[in-house]
Amino acid sequence: MKTVGKNIANSCIHIFAMRKTDQDIENKLRWKAARYHLPTSFSFYWKDLPTDRQSDVASRIDVTTSGEPVLIFTTAAGKWTLICTRQVIGFDGQVLETVNLTEMRQIMPHGIPPLGDQPKAPQLTINKAEWNQLVITSSGDTSRTLYAQPGPDFFALWNILQMVRRLLNG
Repeated sequence: MKTVGKNIANSCIHIFAMRKTDQDIENKLRWKAARYHLPTSFSFYWKDLPTDRQSDVASRIDVTTSGEPVLIFTTAAGKWTLICTRQVIGFDGQVLETVNLTEMRQIMPHGIPPLGDQPKAPQLTINKAEWNQLVITSSGDTSRTLYAQPGPDFFALWNILQMVRRLLNG
């Protein structure tokens, strides 16, 4: 009986130790962003944004659920994706879409079918250099669209989110 209780206690300690704080996640996001040579002309560290731009974006989000904003990716068309310590948020100019970081299951460019539905050699609907939308499928099979400038910014966003998914979901 004592062994079972000790194993449960050790499991609880192990699970608690695996939890990531907002600061842990922010540090990881900033570390990965530096690997992609961010900021660029279309991607920025939140803290480096002009105050008026921060206010505009902050007025659309709920920091109590999203966590601290860390990185923002923008497009020439005015769409943006904000990565916070608990959520990623996409805005197309009209609709705001949020996904909890812990609920991200699959992250694919728009126009590529989900992995389970792909034929052996899927036909791409647009050239990789033109990709500017990521589709995140979360638990419950809900899909959300995120935006970034095509090219290096898009691939940085994709890889940063893949890193966060692995970090938080194993």
